[in-house]
Amino acid sequence: MDICGVPTIGYPWIPPSPFRIKHWEKSEDRLQHVDLNGALASGQDGQLRPFTAAEWSNRGSIKTDLANTPVADLWVTHSPPRAQSIDTYRDEDGATQHAGSEAIRDAILRGRPAYSLHGHFHDAESITGQWCEQLGGTCACNCGNGSNLRSILIQVDDGRITGARLLLEQ
Repeated sequence: MDICGVPTIGYPWIPPSPFRIKHWEKSEDRLQHVDLNGALASGQDGQLRPFTAAEWSNRGSIKTDLANTPVADLWVTHSPPRAQSIDTYRDEDGATQHAGSEAIRDAILRGRPAYSLHGHFHDAESITGQWCEQLGGTCACNCGNGSNLRSILIQVDDGRITGARLLLEQ
C-alpha cells in the first residue's frame, strides 16, 4: 500500500501477550505452544466465547505472514518489536519484561524501513523513559504510551520520506 506515494506496510496482529489471549493475537511461529485456557474470541454477533485449538492453529503465524514482506519505507504495526525499550511492561511481581514480537523485529531488521510506528504496550515509556529508539537503521516509535498520546508528522517529498517531527503530545 502507498500513502502519499510512500510504500507502507500495516500489520494488526500481536503475539500472545502475557495477559489473557484475545482475538487479535497470533502465534509468533507455527511451533509456538500457546495455552488457550481462558482465551476468548468474538463471533460475528460480537459475543465473546472460548477459543478452540483448531481456530488458533488455523490462524497461521506472524513469522509466516511477514516472511515475504515487500520493501516499504513506513511500517505501522500494533505490536512493537521484541526486546526493545518500547515493548516493556511490568509483570504482577513488578519485574520488567519484554512482550513485543520477535517476528516483527526480524522483519523490520530485514526490510529496513525508515520508520516503524507501534502501540500495544502503553506503559513502556514510564518504565524505560523511551518512546522512540533505533532498531538497525529504523526509527521505531511507540506512539501511544499511557496518558502521553503522540502524533508524528512524517514529511514526504516526491514519494520519499524526508523527515519526521513530533506534532502533538498530550
